[in-house]
Amino acid sequence: MIEIEVSAAGARLLQSEVLTSGRVGLRCRLHLDSSWDGLHKTAVVIGSRGADLLLQGDEFCIPAACLGRAGDTLKIGLRGMSGDGSLVIPTVWVNCGEILAGAELSQKPAQEEAKSLLAQLMDLTARAVEAAARLREDADRGVFNGRDGTDGADGAEGPAGPAGADGSDGVTFTPGVSNAGILHWMNDGGRPNPASFNIVSAVLAALPDAEGVSF
Repeated sequence: MIEIEVSAAGARLLQSEVLTSGRVGLRCRLHLDSSWDGLHKTAVVIGSRGADLLLQGDEFCIPAACLGRAGDTLKIGLRGMSGDGSLVIPTVWVNCGEILAGAELSQKPAQEEAKSLLAQLMDLTARAVEAAARLREDADRGVFNGRDGTDGADGAEGPAGPAGADGSDGVTFTPGVSNAGILHWMNDGGRPNPASFNIVSAVLAALPDAEGVSF
C-alpha cells in the first residue's frame, strides 16, 4: 500500500510500493491533518493515464489504467474544496516512483483465446444476419421469382392453335438467422426447405480444447 501524509497544501510519501505495469488493486491511504476536515476531497492520479477520484474516505484504489505502461511515472495529488467553493486546497504532487515492466504470460490462457474466437463468431453471425436481410430484400423485389411459361406453338394452317399454358409460379425461398445463430429457410410455395445450419455449434466445434471455459 502507498501511504501519503497531507498537511494543508503540503504532501509527502510515507510508504512506497514497487510499481509494475499491469498491476490491479494497488491501494493508497492518506493521512490528513485537521485543515482537511469537512472538505470535499478529490485524488488526482497521473501515470500511464490520468484519473480524478472523488473520495468518500481516506483510502482509494489506484486505477489499473494508470499503471498500464512501463517507463511512466506515477504521481498523486489531492484537491479539497468547501461546499460553497470559498476554500480550495490543491496539494503539491507526490512522486510515487517509476512504473517498472511487470511479468506477462508467455501465451494467452485458453479462456481468453476462446473468448476471442467467440467474438469472431458473433461477428460472423452478425454478418450472416446482414446477408440474410439482403437476400430477403432481393426476394421482396422478385429477384428469385420463377420465370413465366413459354407460349404454345402456333397451330397448323387454319385457325391459330390455342396458346400454351402458363408456366407454374416460381417459389421464393427466404433465409433467416436466429439470435442463437441458426440459419434457416422459409418458402411461399410449400416446397421442402434446405436443412437448418447451426453456425454457433459449427464454430464452437472448431475451437481448441478449452475444458472448463464458460461464457
